[in-house]
Amino acid sequence: MSISQYPILPYLWWFQYVPVISSTGFNTLFTDTIYLSKDLYMDSQRETPDPVTVALIKHQEVHAHGASLWKAVRFVCSSTFRLQEETLAYKAQFHHLKKHHLSWDLGDVARQFSTIRYLWVMDYGDARKFIQEVWEAA
Repeated sequence: MSISQYPILPYLWWFQYVPVISSTGFNTLFTDTIYLSKDLYMDSQRETPDPVTVALIKHQEVHAHGASLWKAVRFVCSSTFRLQEETLAYKAQFHHLKKHHLSWDLGDVARQFSTIRYLWVMDYGDARKFIQEVWEAA
């Protein structure tokens, strides 16, 4: 049983050396392939994957949708586009988590928004308010 319409592969060995790549899941934005850490990849192959794994895949599916080099360039160069893309991705992730009565560390997401991972899209205080609103809307 496939849990995604997009290809899912385990991380490539060199991903560990790229600071903007999450320790859980990643999509290049210019291909539709979703890459997962080894443990999440193994879980995704089970008949009934953990809802957290599926939620992370839901997040990455948003990035995989319409993947192109242009989308990757826009993500890097436009904080507005980056924020729109992450809003949709986190909303999909949070919706799945809520459906299974699970929570997520919103403070961690807010911290990441104010680091290189999201190219400093906003400071922590604004990110904390923002991600709380995304959680509530999911």
